Amino acid sequence: MEVTLSTETVKKRNVKKGKRNQAQLIFMLVLTFGYFLVEIVVGYLTNSVALVADSFHMLSDVISLIIAFIAVRISPKKWSQNTFGWARYDIHNKAKRFFFFIKSYFLPILRTGQM
Repeated sequence: MEVTLSTETVKKRNVKKGKRNQAQLIFMLVLTFGYFLVEIVVGYLTNSVALVADSFHMLSDVISLIIAFIAVRISPKKWSQNTFGWARYDIHNKAKRFFFFIKSYFLPILRTGQM
């Protein structure tokens, strides 16, 4: 027996799935940002370079979650023009994360040179 779904049913399921994805991203964003704050504060209070470095890594995760949330929000929109830029946005996001990660890698090295 073959089951067919109407277009409206598929759209309703996709809307529910999109809202669930947004809720999950918000939850992860709040949780990751909380860990970032704790690590940066405790790292500076205890002069721990490892915690400060890890906190910057958590910050890069927060930035990625924000970009993912924006992508989930704009994905159901209908585009009337060429979406070449949005189709490559994931690659752009990865490049920004890479450079931020490199920056957060060298900051603790420079900080240890000052100690």
